Amino acid sequence: MRILLQAGYIGSRYRGYQRQPGTRETIQAILEEALEKALGEQVKTLAAGRTDKGVHSKAQMVQLEIKGPNAGRLPLDRLPRTINPFLPEDIRVYGAWSAPESFHVRYSKSLKTYCYRLDTGPVPQLESIPFALHYPYPLDKVKMAVAAATLIGTHDFSAFASRYSGVKDRVRTIKACRLEENGPNYRLIIQGSGFLHSMVRIIMGTLLDIGRGKLEEGIFLEAIRSGDRRILGKTAAAKGLTLEAIDYEEVPGLDQHSFGNRL
Repeated sequence: MRILLQAGYIGSRYRGYQRQPGTRETIQAILEEALEKALGEQVKTLAAGRTDKGVHSKAQMVQLEIKGPNAGRLPLDRLPRTINPFLPEDIRVYGAWSAPESFHVRYSKSLKTYCYRLDTGPVPQLESIPFALHYPYPLDKVKMAVAAATLIGTHDFSAFASRYSGVKDRVRTIKACRLEENGPNYRLIIQGSGFLHSMVRIIMGTLLDIGRGKLEEGIFLEAIRSGDRRILGKTAAAKGLTLEAIDYEEVPGLDQHSFGNRL
């Protein structure tokens, strides 16, 4: 029985989603431990994306297979309440759905939405501290917005990948990339078919340099043409980034295929 879970987490004290040797402090390790206790069998999970150390999520989609005596008899609407007591408060399961064998959480076509938050006030707001980068400097929001819009389309984003990215195909499609302002709070909303390792954080770090006048608005197009990571800005801190939503294309037999806050 193939099941999809929607998981949310505050990534501040974790070393990312994916299991790592020598540490228990990953979302995957803790979630799988909770699933084993709740379901009475060992479970391996596969996530829609491997969020980095310190990155948050409202809509991580997690695929698992149930093969034990509970397979086919699980009341999926009660599954979150069964799992959550075994999880720490900063990891939650919000929903569970059955999925057909043809569905794959990582390779079925989807649109992912990320949000990077900035707090530019002189003193960070308490509620924003875990989820936004405090950046108390004047920014040219017009230049930042113009630069962000140049990323829309299908491009080779080799220059936007960290050195840890082992992916060979670096062509991605960006459907939307916009900057929103609400007083001292800024949000970069970016939607795409997929993202390379640290890609959104590299974009945000470069936008900060554009906003401070250190780089020109056309730097993204130059980086796409050249593939040169060195001309872009630093990678912005992980704490400001949240996986907000994943929209899957219609899949027969999947009860719900849109998860999270689309913004």
